[in-house]
Amino acid sequence: MSDFDLKTRLGLPEELIALLPEMQREEWAAHKDFGGLPVFWLSIHTGLRDLSRSVLTDTEAMLDRSIGVEEYHRRLRRFGNMLLKHLQSHHEIEDNVFFPRLIQLDQRLKPGLDMLEADHVELDRQLSEFWARTSHALRALSEPSVEPRLAVNQVRSVLLRFDKLLERHLVDEEDVVIPLLLKHGLVDPE
Repeated sequence: MSDFDLKTRLGLPEELIALLPEMQREEWAAHKDFGGLPVFWLSIHTGLRDLSRSVLTDTEAMLDRSIGVEEYHRRLRRFGNMLLKHLQSHHEIEDNVFFPRLIQLDQRLKPGLDMLEADHVELDRQLSEFWARTSHALRALSEPSVEPRLAVNQVRSVLLRFDKLLERHLVDEEDVVIPLLLKHGLVDPE
């Protein structure tokens, strides 16, 4: 059996690939039902990727002294909170509305959608660690006796791991969900 664990998998497990409609990413945009929900789904994922990378870029800018402590603090609170809120609301809608509907369309894909829900739990855990490290870093940044780069470097380490896991999850989710949406038409959330 393939690896379903977000922390160790390198792509979709073979068992899931065999169940999916045969449709490569390159073919999605040419599909007659491409638009609406599939495009919206992909745009949400693009936004999540951008937010995650923005927080990472700001953290690296703080480490190389391209931005100061106050600017880093302001940007971290703004974009970090946006990432947290957008990711949590997106996952809540998927877990409670879309995934149950997709399972109704194709029961065989329940293990894949369960895998994606387990990813959400792991990503939430990673975000909790990020905020714990961030809180520590922000306290350290306000104390003149503490070397802020050490604390910010810990935030960077967590962000690098999070960004990698987020990207793996988003790619796998797109590879499961978008072909299903295209095969079965748009999913009405009602």
